[in-house]
Amino acid sequence: MSLMGDCQTGRSVLTATYDRSSLEGFAETVRGMRERFTAETDSEVMLIAAFELAIHHLRVPEMA
Repeated sequence: MSLMGDCQTGRSVLTATYDRSSLEGFAETVRGMRERFTAETDSEVMLIAAFELAIHHLRVPEMA
């Protein structure tokens, strides 16, 4: 989880990473966490977005 904030504007961005099965299985739990977080920090959620991120591990040949 990452949180970045701008003190001058009061805006922030929170990112979290889940695998697909976890995200689908815990949607209600995550919703509750989000509602609790916004209530405790007196903030509002302006946008929720899900993205698929492809990560590829490349093997580079050893140099001789």
